[in-house]
Amino acid sequence: MRVLIAALLGGVAIAAAAPVSASPGFLEEIGEWVASCDNTGSCSLHNSSAASQRRTMQPSQFGLSRICLHRRAGANSAVEGYITLIRPLPPSGRPDAEPRRLRLVGGGAPSDAPLVYRSASHWEFPFGRSAGLLDSFLTSSEAEIIAPDGRVDERLPLDRLREAMARIDTARQEMKPSRPESLVTAPIPAIDPMPVPSPAA
Repeated sequence: MRVLIAALLGGVAIAAAAPVSASPGFLEEIGEWVASCDNTGSCSLHNSSAASQRRTMQPSQFGLSRICLHRRAGANSAVEGYITLIRPLPPSGRPDAEPRRLRLVGGGAPSDAPLVYRSASHWEFPFGRSAGLLDSFLTSSEAEIIAPDGRVDERLPLDRLREAMARIDTARQEMKPSRPESLVTAPIPAIDPMPVPSPAA
C-alpha cells in the first residue's frame, strides 16, 4: 500500500490508499528541519525536528518561534516563507501585531527586510519582494527578528537549511504527483523532557 506524507506547521498528515502509480511522498529530518513532500508535489520545511525540540528545552529567551518554508505543487512554483513568533503577550494582553524586520547573520545577507504581517503573531518573509533574499536566507547561519525599537526579538538557527531545501527539490523531481484520497493527522513524536537537577544536599 502506498502512503502519502504531508508536512503541516505543528504536525504531520499521513494519507493512505493513493493510486498505485503515485509516488508515496517524502519525510526526512535534516538538522533542525522536517523536510516533507506529499504525493501532489507540494513540499514544506519547518523547524520542528527532534533536534529542534531538544534545543528549545534548553533555557533561553530565544528560539521558540516556528519557521515554515513552502513550495506548492508545480514546476515553477516559488518558495513561500512564514514565521510564527512564540513570545509572551505584551502588557496590553492583545496578540502582537507590531512591525518586524528580518535580519540575517552570515551568508552575505542583504539589509534588514520588513516582514509582511498576516495575522496575530504571524508574518511572511518577503522573498518575492526583495531580490536575493531567499538565497541569503538559505545560506545564512541565523535569522534575527527585529522589533520596532531595534532590539532583537527572536533569534533562530538556519543551519543545514540549504541542504534541506535541496533535498525536497530533488524529491519533487523524482515524484509522480497524484490527488490524495484521504488524510489523517498524527503528531510528531514528543521528546521526553530532561530531568531537573536535584538541589544540593
